[in-house]
Amino acid sequence: MKLKLTLFAIITCALTSIYAQANLNDYKYVIVPNKFDFLNEENKYRLNELTQFLFEKNGFTAILASEQMPNDLVDNGCLALRSDVIEENSLFKTKLKIVLKDCRGTVVYTSKLGQSKEKLFKTAYNLALRDAFTSFDTVTYKYVEGSNTMAPTKVNADVSQSKNYKAKTSQQETKKVKDDTTNADIKYDVLYAQKIENGFQLVDNSPKVVMILIATPRANTFIVKDENATVYKEDELWYISKIKDNKTITEVLKIKF
Repeated sequence: MKLKLTLFAIITCALTSIYAQANLNDYKYVIVPNKFDFLNEENKYRLNELTQFLFEKNGFTAILASEQMPNDLVDNGCLALRSDVIEENSLFKTKLKIVLKDCRGTVVYTSKLGQSKEKLFKTAYNLALRDAFTSFDTVTYKYVEGSNTMAPTKVNADVSQSKNYKAKTSQQETKKVKDDTTNADIKYDVLYAQKIENGFQLVDNSPKVVMILIATPRANTFIVKDENATVYKEDELWYISKIKDNKTITEVLKIKF
């Protein structure tokens, strides 16, 4: 009985993945909103830009709603999916899922629920969003020209237009996220990581131990010993995020392992 249930679950997941891929291939673009409903300002924590970047990383042509739409999308708004990130309430975890809707508001795809146990909002939202995007690992997206048979409609009025639209490559977006995702300052000189039990110690050129990193279950994420701080890697850069005077401060670290 258990074997049958397991096989049924595997087959269901496979069919769901194939169906989702076929549906997604009908759409040429994904529009990312400037603001998510669960946050109180546009692009807070650079989460909207990160969403655009992660869609691009998975092969989609993603456009922020504040950007000018390409001509074919202006003529036919049904070429694009409208993306949203939704937070589900939880006491001890941050939980986010990605929802894609067509031009008529019908849900075409819903990701798994990405989760994070981090306490710092910026880090928690970042990790939970990336976890949700792992749903696309089983979906090989590729737009099929002419597959979308929905009647043409104009892009929704809530999508604002700007003057300088460019189709961004993944490389350009990677640089943007690296440069802009936190506006963090580089405070420390180069620190050298030395392996210790349950983590690393970071030393300067003296050599003096500057901080001790305690490993967590999540890759490239550490707790700083004796500090209310977290060190994590994001888009090839290392950051330290800590709370000081009830404010979250994020700084770039230069770490050599």
